[in-house]
Amino acid sequence: MEEGYLASHVTDKTGCGSAEIPWLIQRKVGETIRITLLDFGAIMRHEQEKPQDSNCPVVYGYILERSLAINKTLCGSTERRHIVYESSANYIEIHIIPSHKRQNGDQFLLHLKSEFTNHSLIHSLTHSLTHSPMLVQVLNNRNTSSLVC
Repeated sequence: MEEGYLASHVTDKTGCGSAEIPWLIQRKVGETIRITLLDFGAIMRHEQEKPQDSNCPVVYGYILERSLAINKTLCGSTERRHIVYESSANYIEIHIIPSHKRQNGDQFLLHLKSEFTNHSLIHSLTHSLTHSPMLVQVLNNRNTSSLVC
């Protein structure tokens, strides 16, 4: 299990992590990625009487899991810390909207933590089998009883 952080401030200063140069996060086959938002603007939104959109008061970016055609909006909320996404596969892209393009200039951190799950390994094998003819051909020539999940 490994973990790390991505800061919106880095995207603001360098452009890394933006839509043009997204963060590409890849872990070992069988690992998933949990993303927790540490939102420094949450307290101010919590004190507002009527948020603009209670489902997604502020859009910070997007998380893409291309293998499953998932495009998840990265939303700020009134909670200072909350889990925003748990991947099903081992590869995701994170696109952060720079603060000068968002409706507010709030800064945030994304805490990324990789975890191994049997479910994700089964998904990875199934996805590989259905999307890789070469792998299917190789596995068809092997004794499949030796594969253990």
